[in-house]
Amino acid sequence: MSLENTLGYTASSLCVISLIPEIYVAVKNKETNITYGFLFIQLTATSIWIAYEVIIDSIPLLIADSCILAQIIF
Repeated sequence: MSLENTLGYTASSLCVISLIPEIYVAVKNKETNITYGFLFIQLTATSIWIAYEVIIDSIPLLIADSCILAQIIF
């Protein structure tokens, strides 16, 4: 498997997995607070997406995910 495919699949999987802590907390506590697990996995997934977009040379997606990464950090 190529590096591009590995990064793409990993980032996609992490985006889906990042929702699991949120759903668990919402169901268990009847609250919708953002968990640190969600933020950490989302930060990791977005960073991998950015690496993927650099490799495939997709400037529009790179700009969009850079904005998302900035929102997560700040």
